[in-house]
Amino acid sequence: MVDALHLPMKRDNEKLVIGPNEFNGKKTATIRVYYIPEGEEDLKPTKRGVNLNYEDLAQVIAKLQELDANHPE
Repeated sequence: MVDALHLPMKRDNEKLVIGPNEFNGKKTATIRVYYIPEGEEDLKPTKRGVNLNYEDLAQVIAKLQELDANHPE
């Protein structure tokens, strides 16, 4: 299984998590903000995020690559 990518956010207790998921019995990719509640150590999901089926994910990746290729340095 693919490990999730954890990216830091502006708030120290939040991370953007990108990785595999299962939603309503279907395998998806998730892009979601997680947070660490005060006094705890484990990440908890927020409502801020999306689950993408893999067909939609391919379109998102293509668009991100296009944006990256056309990004002025």
